[in-house]
Amino acid sequence: MVDGRYLVAGWLSNMIGILIGMISLFLGFGAHSIIVPLLFVTSISGSFTVGGFLKKGSLNSATAEGLLLGNFPIWIIGTLSIPLSVDNYEHNLSLCQDHIAGYLASSYECTIVTDSLYYLGLLSASLAIALAVTFASLLSLRRLSARN
Repeated sequence: MVDGRYLVAGWLSNMIGILIGMISLFLGFGAHSIIVPLLFVTSISGSFTVGGFLKKGSLNSATAEGLLLGNFPIWIIGTLSIPLSVDNYEHNLSLCQDHIAGYLASSYECTIVTDSLYYLGLLSASLAIALAVTFASLLSLRRLSARN
């Protein structure tokens, strides 16, 4: 049995993380400036979601339906963010390669490419958390409908 309160808290922090990431991509903030807040929000979301799966509690049908509907914007925004983050990575990689061509490769370290990959990983983790919550909600609704 899963605890719905923890899953709702995990969903809320996941939604905040996805929105922060999407806004940063649209406004053109550098990946380096947004990595720490995204890491913090994603770790909170992951810990609440794992806690929701480990803690004994109840997930009633209204909470499960709310989580399913609440995950819909995460899926839409997160899915739209993946091409933007891949484009951001390729743009940063080309900038870095152009910059390295003028310098010795050993003397210049290009962190924006690493940050872009890190952002893509955090986005994937957020979508994985949304997937886990979606499956838990669907299984709970199936179990609850089988009782009726």
